[in-house]
Amino acid sequence: MVSLFGIFVVAILSLFCTAHCTCLSHLDYFNCTLYCISTQKKHRCFQGSDDSCPTGESCFRGVIECADKLPTLTAVDAGLAEKTYTEEEIALLLDEEIAKERDEEAMSNPDNWWCGTSYSNMLETCSKRCTTDEDCKASSSSWEAGFCYKTTGGPENCATEGVPVKEPVPEGSRWCGSSWNDMLETCVGMCEADEDCGEGKTCWEAPGTCQW
Repeated sequence: MVSLFGIFVVAILSLFCTAHCTCLSHLDYFNCTLYCISTQKKHRCFQGSDDSCPTGESCFRGVIECADKLPTLTAVDAGLAEKTYTEEEIALLLDEEIAKERDEEAMSNPDNWWCGTSYSNMLETCSKRCTTDEDCKASSSSWEAGFCYKTTGGPENCATEGVPVKEPVPEGSRWCGSSWNDMLETCVGMCEADEDCGEGKTCWEAPGTCQW
């Protein structure tokens, strides 16, 4: 039974976090209406933190299009009870672990290591394979030194030298932030890689958001 204090905490936090807080991928955020009416179960991020979201998703506030389409708020969302798992959820978690092990094995294969001045640049150029950062140092034709990035291979990653797998984004499309929300709220500075943003911040690819 939830105590009166617990009910009071829930009520106060409900005022602090809008009724439309939900976990979405960045792409889904910009297409929220279609995403929210789909049959896929959504996740509430009651405490307003990305930490409660599944991998690859962030907590967005004030997503009006999602009104009345989110799951019922539970004690688990509020941190008042431990989450339990169904057999289907356990099977999904096991599949994720298997996929993680498969990715780690692929990343140990030097055939999947490629040079780039940033991870995005690596995908946009697929310039050459490497084994260490030394293989990606600046040459007479390029003044900017690169790094050797390990990938998981497959169709979304480089496979042939000189054949990119990603279209370059417009200049000024990458910005620093401690989270996706923080980047949108602050637009503190442009970047090309996480290293440009300082400790605790990530370089987010966000065309059409922050202005420079």
